[in-house]
Amino acid sequence: MKRLLSITGCVLLLAVTSHAEDVKISRVGAHGAYSMNGDVEDSSPGFGVQAELAINRMFSLELAVSRFSDEYDDRAVSIEQDLTTFGLSGVYRAPLAEQLCGYLLGGLSYNVVDMDASLNSAVYGSGFNVGIDVDNDIGMHLGAGLNFALQNNWELFTEYRYTFLELEGDVSVTSMQSAYREPIKGDYDFGLLKVGANYRF
Repeated sequence: MKRLLSITGCVLLLAVTSHAEDVKISRVGAHGAYSMNGDVEDSSPGFGVQAELAINRMFSLELAVSRFSDEYDDRAVSIEQDLTTFGLSGVYRAPLAEQLCGYLLGGLSYNVVDMDASLNSAVYGSGFNVGIDVDNDIGMHLGAGLNFALQNNWELFTEYRYTFLELEGDVSVTSMQSAYREPIKGDYDFGLLKVGANYRF
């Protein structure tokens, strides 16, 4: 974890302190997203937007917002989760061909989690209610991507970003006769595959 923090700090520091006199290109756009790998069980397609402020030709700062859903089902319990991640990244970009650029990024993200759970009445019987309250939390992410330039200042891009996240909260089970509450804590790392378009200015 300390090594990842060091990498993130270096990327952000280079983005802010570099002052080359090259042409600066900022970006704004939207993307589709699909979560995979890490602790994701059964993701649904998501979406998001991003805005990138150029420091110089190679370095920039990006704010990206993505939202996706994840589901978990077994014989006893079903869990549905919506997660919205707000990511602030330092971006290093380098040309690979005439219209193609590659980039690396790293930074921090604030993650808003909405989780619902239900118990299988065939296993536990009727009359039980379950609730999960998960705290929003800060994670770290690393990623890489490609930009393909089009005409009229537009470009297409694809990106893979992996977020390291630990969640905390409480789970409660209630019935007419009793109530039970227990704190929960665990990792929820996830990767996001993004495909989208930007307008460059």
